[in-house]
Amino acid sequence: MRQEQFNCDICGRPKQASNHWWRVRAGNALHIYHWDYFGEDGWDDSIPTKHICGQECLQRLVQNFLDAPFGIGSTISTTEDIQ
Repeated sequence: MRQEQFNCDICGRPKQASNHWWRVRAGNALHIYHWDYFGEDGWDDSIPTKHICGQECLQRLVQNFLDAPFGIGSTISTTEDIQ
């Protein structure tokens, strides 16, 4: 079985077994999940997700989200908008 390699979408660091990673989804709100969270129905890989290696990169992503311009009716449509 092939194991997928993940890299942090902020700094590029590769995922290792001992890292404390997060998965982040964005729309008009950020949804931050612990790496091991799969929800009641599993993890839906079809929804765009950022892979974040730790607290520093997570804080950077949140800051980018907060700094994004918001107007009436505007949303951040994908996680690509908050790199």
